[in-house]
Amino acid sequence: MPSNAFATIRYVHQGFTLIELMVTLTVLAILASLAAPSFRETLLRNRTAAISNEFTASLAKARSEAINRNTCVTICRSTSGTQCDAGTNWTTGWIAFVNAACDATVDTPAADDLILSSGALNSEFSMTSTATNNDKLVFAAVGHLRSGDAGRFDLQFSTTGTSRSTNRSICVSRLGRTLLTSYGATCP
Repeated sequence: MPSNAFATIRYVHQGFTLIELMVTLTVLAILASLAAPSFRETLLRNRTAAISNEFTASLAKARSEAINRNTCVTICRSTSGTQCDAGTNWTTGWIAFVNAACDATVDTPAADDLILSSGALNSEFSMTSTATNNDKLVFAAVGHLRSGDAGRFDLQFSTTGTSRSTNRSICVSRLGRTLLTSYGATCP
């Protein structure tokens, strides 16, 4: 027998067949459709966390400035970014400013007294206050809130109602401390 009679025939395979490609794409599509709801929920949780972190950081900054400057600092809801607005809906944004007179009726700070200004939230979210004085909080020089300012801020994804697991409440104590809780929970 010749030596090449038992030689192995080799085929050169250079890519995928159309059927292999279609099966792979089908499997990927099925996996993506299974992962999409979970991914959306994760995105909503991350957005909620970002908003609640921004708000609690703003409260902490206002409290810290009141202590550091040894004077009152007001944080209030604001649509313009330059003056306080009445109402319970903080979705429009908020400002913090030095309030040297410790006067809760001051709504328009001097330009050099403005400490921070936060713009409106993403339109898919809403944040409302249940505090007694629901449109502003005034921190005293020792970092405590004036009487009646403590309360709860409810943050929710607007299009889903109050039962969604991504919704949160931020409790603000009379001492000016914040606590993140489940939506609508009673603040300690």
